[in-house]
Amino acid sequence: MMFFTERDKRVRMPDAGEVTIAQDGTEVDATPVVEYVASLGVVRDRLEVLGYTLARVQEEFQHAVKARISETIADIEYAETHNDAWMLPRLDSLNILSVLTFDKWLDATGIIFRGNHIPGLPPREGGSDVELPPIAQYLLDDRGGETWTPFNDFRSYMRAAIEVAGVAEEIVYDVSELAANEYIDVSVDLCDAARRDLADEFVVNHKVIILTEGKCDKWSIEGALHLLYPHLADFYAFIDFELARVEGGAGALVAVIKAFIGAGIVNRTIALFDNDSAARAALRGLRDVKLPANVRVVHLPDVEWARKYPTLGPQGMLEMDVNGSAGSVELYFGSDVLRQNDGTLMPVQWRGYEMALSQYQGEVLNKATLQERYADKLTACRKNSGAIGGYDWTGMTAIIDVIRTAFHDVAYDP
Repeated sequence: MMFFTERDKRVRMPDAGEVTIAQDGTEVDATPVVEYVASLGVVRDRLEVLGYTLARVQEEFQHAVKARISETIADIEYAETHNDAWMLPRLDSLNILSVLTFDKWLDATGIIFRGNHIPGLPPREGGSDVELPPIAQYLLDDRGGETWTPFNDFRSYMRAAIEVAGVAEEIVYDVSELAANEYIDVSVDLCDAARRDLADEFVVNHKVIILTEGKCDKWSIEGALHLLYPHLADFYAFIDFELARVEGGAGALVAVIKAFIGAGIVNRTIALFDNDSAARAALRGLRDVKLPANVRVVHLPDVEWARKYPTLGPQGMLEMDVNGSAGSVELYFGSDVLRQNDGTLMPVQWRGYEMALSQYQGEVLNKATLQERYADKLTACRKNSGAIGGYDWTGMTAIIDVIRTAFHDVAYDP
């Protein structure tokens, strides 16, 4: 289905009373003819968009032939040791492989195509009388009846075969029988469904992308992940804000999410927002955006110690619940980082007022100092993994739990 788009679908409904001949020779009511049809020129262009250029295919061909030669030599050496009777055909194969070039493969494949010397298909009239050259015989009847192609990827084979068949020919994929037996619904976009199936397989096996509000979130969470869950670290990819020169902040993260969705990025993606008023206000920009199944928008989690946290405002120092209003990543660095010399926690200061939410935005004081302390904490634990247990990782563990479970609601889809 990767060769086609839904515009290539051709459906012909049978005329009233039209019949067709079944395999047993009886007449049965005709069923719709459902085909996908595209010229090989169109297929070639699509394959090249996917990266299947002629140069790439030639490289794959040469690599496959070298590997085949190595296998054949190993077979011959085994045969010599064991006086095996099938040594002679292996020597013949080696002689063919030693002179096999891409152009010679194209010539031999052309002969096979023109005579329809293809297993399972009847030969064309006169084709069976043509004596096949050794290379064509080798391709069709290698190692006791197996047909050999030098390409593991069928798309590579198709790109090479187009050089033989020419771009004016058509490729036709007939799915009429599937439609007649109700295995497929003719009205469904089968091309899109096939691409989604492939994307789902890719998504499951590829890294989960983590988008954060800024570079501090990135390095601090990623650092904790490598220390606390090293067996999971390679399953995630954090966007590099410095390398990509991406603007930070909740509003910028909303824009990145929209760009990912608009571009149809298929990777599982987690957008991790701060647990504060600014993030919740910025997320109003996603109210009218339908999030695809591969995108999750989450916040840094509510945590117990933030329910009575020291805050500094017009009324002086008060303990307040700062979950949802002042939860930047620094608040999750651990009590060993947040505590000042006098034993008190670094306070949150109330700043701007978010009119849309009717609540203030808070920010923990002296962020730069907290970031330095946390960086030292990471460094100490990287140098000595035995020191990890001596630090408070409660906040970072809570964040990583949000990341680890972001897609746990995905239901089984048979």
